[in-house]
Amino acid sequence: MKFFRILTACLVVSSCLTLTACGNSPAKDSMDADLTIEIRPDGTTIGQTYRLVCLEGQPAEGTDHPRAAASCEVLLNHGEQLRALPRKDQICTEIYGGPQEATITGTFNGESVIKQLSRTNGCEIREWNLFEPLVGPGGAQGI
Repeated sequence: MKFFRILTACLVVSSCLTLTACGNSPAKDSMDADLTIEIRPDGTTIGQTYRLVCLEGQPAEGTDHPRAAASCEVLLNHGEQLRALPRKDQICTEIYGGPQEATITGTFNGESVIKQLSRTNGCEIREWNLFEPLVGPGGAQGI
């Protein structure tokens, strides 16, 4: 009997924590962003600069990004990664994906962001690929 009381208490606490966490999350379709994306195909010289404006998850006036709809969609699902710092304990494959670099600056959901992307190891390639609609596939191709 004591086991069932403990189990019930754990389930209640777990449910409350889940509801609290879910209650603080913004709706997926309410994302707003105003970003400038600078792409350096050779790693040094800016080759392309785009502005991406998303309101409520959709491309908005002021956008000149060629893949705006796909970029807003990525931000709906992974935009919080723009604020993520590299983990210090992360082990990355030493595979070189090319000299390409990109800088994403602006605001995401009302907060300033500055994100540097490159393709110099496996972790950075994975992050580049996550934001591919914003920065292009890497290599010689453009967006």
